[in-house]
Amino acid sequence: MLESFGSESNYPLNPLANPYQIGLLGNVEPTGGIISQSAVKNLLTGGTSHELINTALIVPGIEDRLIMSDDSFGSQIEDTSNSVDNSVDSLTGIVLSQGTDSDRQLPPILQQALRSAHDSLTGLATDPDYNAKMNLAFGDNFDTKVANDIVQKFAKANFTELPSIEIVPSAAINGANGAFDKATNRIYLSSEFVAENAGNPGAITSVLLEETGHYIDSKINISDATGDEGDIFARLLQGQTISTGELLGLKAEDDTATVAFNGQNYFLEMSRSPIQGSIGSFYYSNPNIARDLGESTGNEVQFAPGKWRQDFQRGAIFHSSNGTFSVRGSLGKYYLNIGGQNSQLGLPTGEEVHIGNGNWQQNFEKGFIDWRNNGTGQVILIPANNWRGEYFSNINLTDKPVFFENLGDGSRGFSRNWGNNSPSLNIPTDNFSARMTTQRYLAPGLYKITTQADDGIRVRIGNQTVVDKWVDQPFVTNSGYFYSNGSNFPIAIEYYERGVGAAINFNITPATKFQDSVNESQQWKATVFNWNGSQGNQPPINFWNGEMNNQNAIGVINLGSNTRSDGKKGINFDWGDGAPNRDGNRLPHNNFAIGAYTWADFDGSPYKFRVRGDDGFQIRAKNHSTGEWFDITVPNQWTQAYGFTEITKALPAGRYDLAFNYYEHGGLANFDLSWEKPGNPDIDIQLVRLNGFTDQEWQTILKAEQNWERIITNDMFSSDHPRGGVLKVAVVKEQLNGGEAGWFAGTYDVGKTNPVIRDVENSDVDRNGVDYDNIIQFNTRRFQEVLKNNWLVRVAMHEIGNTLGLTDDNSKPNLMRHGSFDPIMDGNFDRLTNLGYKVDRNVPIYWS
Repeated sequence: MLESFGSESNYPLNPLANPYQIGLLGNVEPTGGIISQSAVKNLLTGGTSHELINTALIVPGIEDRLIMSDDSFGSQIEDTSNSVDNSVDSLTGIVLSQGTDSDRQLPPILQQALRSAHDSLTGLATDPDYNAKMNLAFGDNFDTKVANDIVQKFAKANFTELPSIEIVPSAAINGANGAFDKATNRIYLSSEFVAENAGNPGAITSVLLEETGHYIDSKINISDATGDEGDIFARLLQGQTISTGELLGLKAEDDTATVAFNGQNYFLEMSRSPIQGSIGSFYYSNPNIARDLGESTGNEVQFAPGKWRQDFQRGAIFHSSNGTFSVRGSLGKYYLNIGGQNSQLGLPTGEEVHIGNGNWQQNFEKGFIDWRNNGTGQVILIPANNWRGEYFSNINLTDKPVFFENLGDGSRGFSRNWGNNSPSLNIPTDNFSARMTTQRYLAPGLYKITTQADDGIRVRIGNQTVVDKWVDQPFVTNSGYFYSNGSNFPIAIEYYERGVGAAINFNITPATKFQDSVNESQQWKATVFNWNGSQGNQPPINFWNGEMNNQNAIGVINLGSNTRSDGKKGINFDWGDGAPNRDGNRLPHNNFAIGAYTWADFDGSPYKFRVRGDDGFQIRAKNHSTGEWFDITVPNQWTQAYGFTEITKALPAGRYDLAFNYYEHGGLANFDLSWEKPGNPDIDIQLVRLNGFTDQEWQTILKAEQNWERIITNDMFSSDHPRGGVLKVAVVKEQLNGGEAGWFAGTYDVGKTNPVIRDVENSDVDRNGVDYDNIIQFNTRRFQEVLKNNWLVRVAMHEIGNTLGLTDDNSKPNLMRHGSFDPIMDGNFDRLTNLGYKVDRNVPIYWS
């Protein structure tokens, strides 16, 4: 125990109870307990490099004494006073008597810490991970018998062989929290450490367990285990998780030091302040930084909510919402000397970076330090409302920034044109990136953000991305919009330069609404709105309420004629990744919505609306006479259809505002809408292969299907007919018998029915429970002859013709009687058109 004494001459020296004493005024008095130089070789050395400290020179002006006991810490610590009178221990407040050693009990804080340490040690023998923990801490070559004997004694609460404990000044054990000396079998605790943790027995327990680990290692290993085995042992025993990085760091540590007493050297294994949590992960994951910092000199301290600091021999590590960063070297010393986290700079937001010619910079919350090669530092404060520039030596804003600068007042925009150069000597002229940030109050209202960049640029205000053109591009204008409710917002601009010229321009101004001239009877009148894409992937379905009076309305534009280039009514635009009408000077390219309408007349009969869009749309119609709205797409929700979808809708006769709402979240922007009275659909001939054909034979048969689909441009049946638009035919290879034995193939000839129904109700047609319209049976008796003469497509064409309604006689409609049918013959054309098909007789027909 550490005490302050008024007069050393009053102290009755007891060489047994006090193996040595250290006078910190410069005198060192050897006693019988001092270990001789010849005994040094028996002490634990651990590593090959040790720091030597002369305790006679530690702290002049204070006289302290190390009071040691030969008893184990399993029972008690013994204290001795230097006065015949009772005195009060300045550390614990316990009254110390002049009585025998056994009368002096442990201070309460140590009693509590020891009980906790005992509990952990008692349970070690029954730990299911005992072997793994021992191997991890002490290696795999230790004496397992000795280890088991020690642990079994712990299990029986027998701690009599554990080292005794002494409280000493931290400087006496090289600034450590605790230390273990093998030769004297003693554990030393730092008096400063105990005082700092008077309300934290867990911290003292951790040190006791660590030094116990050093003790166990001295008993079961011939030489000191690799690294800080005591720290590893203590953490495992307390159930702490050790990351891979931390373990590698602990295994690489040298946990020993050499202390000089009266010209003789003593080797100790020590417990430093633990380096753990986020700070520990950073420390052990960055060995070069750890080497620069040296050992910890104190515990991690939380100095504000969510903010921590831990000091080291040559710097400090800070952890906050900014991340985990160190300050070290000359720049770090300069920062700590001007107040560290309490200075005007605030906390570090990055590591120090070399900016060329021996000059360094480090970024902080409110500015940066510029450390020059002449050994002088300069604090450059960047107010929160100024633009802060950070530059990176890559195009991805990754790794640490290599240069910082103050870009000026954040209430205004800024412009930089580096031409073929770069912002700094240590930044490449090509393939660099930058982040410019500021804080700005935006009064309520809509704001327009105008950017120009060569190459990519991205702008975020608050949590909303308002410009996102992260692509190689020339120095073109891209705009975005942001609605403010009247608050301070962080603004961040990200930029990259790929090659050749490098330039960026940024401006933010209150938006001015505009309105282009539109004749809505013949053109599409569209109001463009901004919407906050960070609040979801879709704008509210009623985003357009209030139209130009809406707070997010940008302006009215003309989308062009309501008669498309193909003659149909509607609209078709494809803006790619650009703005509406490709007007990037006035309009955003992402996160916009459009409410558009034009006049349209309907006669009360059904109309077919054909539409697709990227991203989403809604189609409605408002009757001019009644003001009634009719939903064409599903009401009150967005429809997404990247491929065409068709909707048939009959509106009461009259004139309408035919309206569509459309939004674009990101990527490509396109929309295709048309409407017309429905005609008969194209025909989809579906031949279904059931059995008997090789792949090559089947591919040849499908050519007949493709021929007919080119010939028939509209089916004979309308879309609302059960068979309209689809002809589904089973195809088999079977032996035909009787009168059909000589046929190449057979099909039910619907051409002989009146009217042609094209849906044969016969049990032989529907195979495997499938309702086919017809069946084609290739006769196995003559199939090889068909193949030999290359007639397979002809026969298939003939049979499909039967299913369409062509007759099976020897007149002109019979496809088999002609040697060539390109173009289609008059008889076939007449028959098909009479049945109601629309036919293109000039398409090519392939016969093989």
